[in-house]
Amino acid sequence: MLSNISFNDFYKEFNLKSIEDKKLFLLALLDSNKGFGTTQIHKLSFLSFAEGRLMIPFKFTKWPHGPFSEELRDELGSLEEEGLIDKNCEQVINYSKDTRTISIKGREFINLHKEDLERIKKELKETLSNHDEGAKSLKRYCYEKYFLKPDNKKNEEWDAFIKNKIKDILFILDVRTREVENFEELEEQKRSLILTSFDYVSEILEKLFSSNEIDEVIKGVLVENIEEYIDKWGEILRLAQKPSSIEEIKTKLFEIRKIFRFINESARTYGVFESIFETQNVEN
Repeated sequence: MLSNISFNDFYKEFNLKSIEDKKLFLLALLDSNKGFGTTQIHKLSFLSFAEGRLMIPFKFTKWPHGPFSEELRDELGSLEEEGLIDKNCEQVINYSKDTRTISIKGREFINLHKEDLERIKKELKETLSNHDEGAKSLKRYCYEKYFLKPDNKKNEEWDAFIKNKIKDILFILDVRTREVENFEELEEQKRSLILTSFDYVSEILEKLFSSNEIDEVIKGVLVENIEEYIDKWGEILRLAQKPSSIEEIKTKLFEIRKIFRFINESARTYGVFESIFETQNVEN
């Protein structure tokens, strides 16, 4: 089955979507709803990156409430100063809840950039439809999926947990490597390409395992995506041994190219590891 699929389906680079304008990104996010609180804005922006594999103009680090971006916080402040968004405060029991909405002036700005805003909203649509929960649920989701240390765990205990997780993934990667090496139907050019990508993610995992200086957030994002990358190669190898349709395997290969490109871009952007590509192909 794999011999009937072109090398281009294995090799062709995936061009990730990229949003570079901070102002338009946040206005598009806020315009997708009647309003979001601060925690929701940070978590939904993060998830558009981590799950939507959208390269956005903010970097995230681990704060007490999960993934947080100082750049995003500052941009929200700038939007308020410009009068493009309103900050509405509401007293709820024993704490103050703030919600940010598009102001009248912001609506005028959006109308002048409608085409760009709609394009960004289209990229955010899947993330927002998958996560319509409140701030607390979003925080819990980010903590659980991206292996962020909960408050009730000691640093040493959580570090051991993460290292064991990485060891498990490296073990699966080793198994997958042997499967590819022994898969008779693969031409050598395709086999070499797959094994090169395995070597690359293995080096990233080793770096994540040995370094204590990498922030929990990007570490969790890379671990989650590398695990998915390895699992999907397992799915393809199993499909190739069955009378499956070529189109089904091509779809999986497309997904794999996207995940691999995202791993590469994320590792490069956060300074974890150098790019395996000579140039960075991202679509604005």
